[in-house]
Amino acid sequence: MDLSKRWVPAPPSDGGAVRMEAPVDRGVLAGLRGLQGEEETDIVAELASVFLDDARSGLEEVEEALQKGDAPAVERVAHKLKGGSGSMGAREMSGLCAQLEDAGASGDLSRGSGLLKRIREELGRVDRALEAEVHANRG
Repeated sequence: MDLSKRWVPAPPSDGGAVRMEAPVDRGVLAGLRGLQGEEETDIVAELASVFLDDARSGLEEVEEALQKGDAPAVERVAHKLKGGSGSMGAREMSGLCAQLEDAGASGDLSRGSGLLKRIREELGRVDRALEAEVHANRG
């Protein structure tokens, strides 16, 4: 019996192509827009602005907590980032924040810096996607 087949995952059925999930689920944004009245300003633009400010601030808090080795603070801030990104439809970012939250909860911050880097990169993608969505809605 070839044990390597039991432990090595099968290659993707699409020939190995890497699929990138859209940074933001447009269905979530459409749902948010459904909550606003006809005469109101774009709710997505307002929420995106608050979310992006909070996310940037939160990532700074996480960086500081990682430098101090403060696992409970990492867990708390990552939890907040996970919720905010999930509410904006940023599923990939939310998933990364969940991993960081788990690291904080376990007290093992060895992956913290790597996760923080990935979350920052994903936040850049989310920022660009939200900007494009808000711009497209103005037209």
